[in-house]
Amino acid sequence: MKDMIYAYLKEQVGTDDETLLDSLYEEYCSTIETKIANLKSAIENNDFEALRQLAHALKGDSAIVGDQPMREHALAFELAAKSSNMNICKAELAEIISLAPQR
Repeated sequence: MKDMIYAYLKEQVGTDDETLLDSLYEEYCSTIETKIANLKSAIENNDFEALRQLAHALKGDSAIVGDQPMREHALAFELAAKSSNMNICKAELAEIISLAPQR
């Protein structure tokens, strides 16, 4: 996954500057970690509006770096939160955790 994100970023940013690409990738990893923690908290609180907002933001973050699998699960999570379906939210969170980029 890391190689796919780097290739996408190289194309979008138009540079092979490894320092810049590393920085962008690290920022994405950090963002995902934070969002996962916030999603877990919102699930514990049955806060569907927070879940929807977090999933929507995660969808955008993953689209920016070309992480299509993460974007697809974030979209499914967002739709589940909109319909207040906690079972699907929990299942999508498990998928998102499994897809989280590794540093």
